[in-house]
Amino acid sequence: IRNGNSFALLLLDLDHFKSVNDEFGHLIGDQVLVEFANLIRATARQVDAVYRWGGEEFLIICPETPPDQVRHLTERILDGVRTYRFATQRPMTVSAGIANLSAGDTMTSLTQRADEALYQAKAAGRDRIHVALDPSPPRAAAGASGPGIVQLVWRPAYACGNALIDQQHQDLFVHANALLAAMLADKPVAE
Repeated sequence: IRNGNSFALLLLDLDHFKSVNDEFGHLIGDQVLVEFANLIRATARQVDAVYRWGGEEFLIICPETPPDQVRHLTERILDGVRTYRFATQRPMTVSAGIANLSAGDTMTSLTQRADEALYQAKAAGRDRIHVALDPSPPRAAAGASGPGIVQLVWRPAYACGNALIDQQHQDLFVHANALLAAMLADKPVAE
C-alpha cells in the first residue's frame, strides 16, 4: 500500500470435490489434489506463491500484479482444469475468488474478501471467477465529510456475479456521487 504496488490474493476451490472422495476414494482424491497443485504451479508465475489453503482450496499470492493480469492468470487456471485429464478421467472445474489490495486492507480483510468472492463464484453456479469489489469509499466522496452530505454507497449485496457488470455498476456509483457532490456544493452547471 505504501509503495502503491498492486497485490492480489486468489483463492481456488475444486468444484464438487467431495464427490471425488466419495466415489473414487481418498487415494484418488489425494492424487487429484496433487495434479491440481501441479497444474496451478505450472500456470502461476515464479514470483507467485502457491499454498494449499485447506481441503481442496488453494491460495495464490500475486505480488505486484495488476487486476487484469490476476484475472488472466485465473482464467488460464480455470481453462487448464477444464481440459486436464485428472485421475478420475472425468471433467472437473474450479471456482475462483480474487481480492485486489485496497487502501485500508489487512491480510485478514484481504483474505476474507477473497473467500467471500470464492463463495459468490460457487453460489453463482461454479466454474467461474468472482472478483471482490474495492471496499474503499467512492473516490468522489472520499474527501467529503460533514452533515448533510448525500452519497451512494456500494455494497457487495448489489453484485450480480458478473465482474464486468459489477465493476460498471460500481463506476456508476462513483459518477453519481460526483454529480451529487457537485450539486450540493452549488457548483456551476458546466461542472
